[in-house]
Amino acid sequence: MWQLIVFLAATIASYFIPSPQEFKNAFQAGQNYFVSRDYKNAIRMYDYILYTESKFVKEDSIKVGILNNEYIISVRAAAAYMKGNAFKQMNYSDSAIYYFRIVSLRKDELRLAALAQFQIYDIYYKLGRYDEAINEAFKLFIRFPQDKKSEQALYDIGWAYREINRLDSSIVIFHKLLEKYPTTEYYARALYQIAQNYFDLGNYNLALEHWLELITKFQPEIFTKTDWEKIELKAEKERRLFEVTEGRDVETTDLELVAKAYIKIGDAYRKLKNYDLAISYYKKIITTFTLIPSLQEVAWIKIADYTLEEKGIDEAIHIYRDAIDQNFANKKLQAKFQL
Repeated sequence: MWQLIVFLAATIASYFIPSPQEFKNAFQAGQNYFVSRDYKNAIRMYDYILYTESKFVKEDSIKVGILNNEYIISVRAAAAYMKGNAFKQMNYSDSAIYYFRIVSLRKDELRLAALAQFQIYDIYYKLGRYDEAINEAFKLFIRFPQDKKSEQALYDIGWAYREINRLDSSIVIFHKLLEKYPTTEYYARALYQIAQNYFDLGNYNLALEHWLELITKFQPEIFTKTDWEKIELKAEKERRLFEVTEGRDVETTDLELVAKAYIKIGDAYRKLKNYDLAISYYKKIITTFTLIPSLQEVAWIKIADYTLEEKGIDEAIHIYRDAIDQNFANKKLQAKFQL
């Protein structure tokens, strides 16, 4: 008799107590809703996982994958993170931060905790709340120094300080990034920005020091044909590519930074009233970056403009004639110089 009672109890319970597969199915449903941008229904599925209690199933033992299975984590941690992400997509910043904070404080999913902490400071950064972004990014760096996101945290702190015009602090942080992570993917960008900060502060000699270090460490020969093709294609689409200031969220290749550094070195020497060195670096662009006509165009214009300022109209006209003669095959460039 008692065996029958146990069987009936178990059968009835099975109708009300979710199994591990049901949690996985709910999470997948939530992900499907998320991908289709139906964030409210995604949150409904994540809530099912977060708030359904079960005496027979330990949810944290159920693993699911997020971000193309880069993270294989407990289903509840995944649901909390994705709920935060859904709120972020809906621009409900406070709610997003609340759930990311829950995940960031977990002790059992450290990689995910670091990613959640990144999301917190990223929200503040994009809201223009730079002091809070700096504070939260420092938390990431201090708690997870070995995580790759810590490299990005320092890089973003450097940019946040720049956004609030604390250029000296920005320089210190970018230097810390280079010292702490000498193989970081942000090396060229941080080095370039240190130089730019010094340039904006009027310290042209230190700006030169760092731009010269950049072009020494990342010489044009190390880049592939594909790198060159990409930068020229981008330059054709964005005509002011080599003049615009960098930004935290601007996608920039190392080759692009090297190309810009040559221009900026010339500009720095011009600020220092050193005509010969300025012109020599502008001319290096013409001989070094032969695969990027748009960059050569910028260099020729700068040479002519500075020559006009320093040597007069006759010398400037001579420069334009040289440019036309040396770019015989580039009709577009010739037309521009003849205007």
